[in-house]
Amino acid sequence: MHSLTIRTLIGVGFLAVLGAGVFISRNRWLPLLVPAASEGAESHDDHHDEHDHGQQMTIVWKDVEVFIDYQPVIVGQPTTLNIHLTDLKTGLPLKNEKLDLKARRPTGDEATTSADRPNTAHVYQPELTLPAKGTYQCWMMLGNDPSRVIRLDAIRAFSSQEEMEADQHLHSGHNHAGHAHGDDAHGDDGHGDDHAAEDVSFSKEKQWLLGLKTEVAQRGGFTSSLSVPGKVVAPHPSEAFIPPPISGHILPPQEGHFPHVGDEVKQGQTLAIIRPSILGKDQADLRFSRAQFRVLLAELDAKRLDVETKIAAAQLDIAQSEADFRREQSLSQQGVTAGKRLIAAKSALDQAQSKLNGLRKLLGAYQQSREDIAPFVEEPDEEMDSEQNSPSRVILKSPIQGTIVQADATAGEYVDHDHPIFRVLNMNRLFIDAEVSEFDLAKITDAPGASYRLGAHPDEIVPILGDGGGRLVFVGSVVNPETRTVTIRYEVPNQHRKLKVDMSLDVLLETDKKQKAISVPTDALIDDGGEMLMFVQEAGETFHRKTVRVGEVSGNRIEVLEGLREGDRVVTKGAYAIYLSTLSSDDPHIGHHH
Repeated sequence: MHSLTIRTLIGVGFLAVLGAGVFISRNRWLPLLVPAASEGAESHDDHHDEHDHGQQMTIVWKDVEVFIDYQPVIVGQPTTLNIHLTDLKTGLPLKNEKLDLKARRPTGDEATTSADRPNTAHVYQPELTLPAKGTYQCWMMLGNDPSRVIRLDAIRAFSSQEEMEADQHLHSGHNHAGHAHGDDAHGDDGHGDDHAAEDVSFSKEKQWLLGLKTEVAQRGGFTSSLSVPGKVVAPHPSEAFIPPPISGHILPPQEGHFPHVGDEVKQGQTLAIIRPSILGKDQADLRFSRAQFRVLLAELDAKRLDVETKIAAAQLDIAQSEADFRREQSLSQQGVTAGKRLIAAKSALDQAQSKLNGLRKLLGAYQQSREDIAPFVEEPDEEMDSEQNSPSRVILKSPIQGTIVQADATAGEYVDHDHPIFRVLNMNRLFIDAEVSEFDLAKITDAPGASYRLGAHPDEIVPILGDGGGRLVFVGSVVNPETRTVTIRYEVPNQHRKLKVDMSLDVLLETDKKQKAISVPTDALIDDGGEMLMFVQEAGETFHRKTVRVGEVSGNRIEVLEGLREGDRVVTKGAYAIYLSTLSSDDPHIGHHH
């Protein structure tokens, strides 16, 4: 890309961001890393001691971390910038971003550079040549997108190698290495002047291999919880065992195949057909049962017809009562009749309406009873089967909607009437039973909030109440004499089918709420022989070891009482690898491929 095009893109992008009034903010911890120099002035951090990688800067912009290391810049000489872009959500490098970089002095001197793609180690390496001595403010744009302009820290250009070496000699003895400066750099955390011994260098390449992640420590609401064993249970109306009502040979439905385990079935769907092989007691019983059902259905139909007739009469009574009420109301307003006649008319209307409502409820009960009986009774097929000489068939239907979890059906197989062939389970909503020790009952409330954690997804805490869409069914009142536990049952949705019946899981019951507490994921905590440690990121490749005192645990988070401050960027994934690196004599920067 021509320099004019680069200059135009970056200039337009930067002006668009500033013109729109957008303030590109950085996290609280960044000013402690490398404070940006003001225009025309030199920052103390522009004079980092040269170590393995010379100068460094670390910037966090939204969900992207920018870490740049480079050798001190000499005017007129190209300097390679090793730019590491990390996606903070995944801890992995950004590989497909084109970047443009612009450096400018208040006097108007400026330079631009760009990189279309990173090298094989996922490091971008554009070359920057600064035209004159001084301090340059820098901006970087990602992907030719004016809304993604990142303000970097200042870069100082020396007039010669001799000036640069003299400056380094002047500042020798300082161990900045991208660390915080100022009286409150580490606060009163007990490290004092020995903090350099607590710092750990860990290369970006190693971080990317681990998918290292961090989290900014913040104060907020923290609810401690009690972890208890739980089990997934199927509600009784949501499960059905389906045996044949008569012994005989089982055949597939008209669709030509039996439902398989995992298939979804509807209520009333045909699952199989049973054909009795001989005329015997079973078929006689079946015919007798069907005759009884037909008599019952006829009685229900007769009662339904009688109720419908009474409903029609009641509707006429209401119409008459309404007319009487309106007439008495009009006469009462004219002062022709006494108010007690109006009251009597209103009472008659209310009685008629009440009678109609009662008849409608009765009709609904008859209709529901008929619907409950009908799915289990299939009218006999009067056609004779010439081969089997069997006069009837029994259609096996699913009484509920759900998923087939058991299917023991082979075409033509002889089955007994007491052997369940299918098991159907409605998996949309299930029960979770939490077993709480009688010794822990005092820690929880009468209706505790709860969440659960599956063994297959240990890092995922799923809420039960509130946004979880579940509900508390009951808190047990009886202690199990064998386990000495009390059952707390919740009903939970299961749209994604992650819950399986009889699955074991951890249930996290809320115990105590605190409004102001710092908490971090438990994976951030390391037990070093009884001393609890965490690692705080100070710069792109620099981490500080912190000794902490912790409190209660809530799911996958733990309360930090001492040793951590708001704004500290804590390593939440990969902390143990950093800890192991402190026990090794290997060079922590091995792995760079610049």
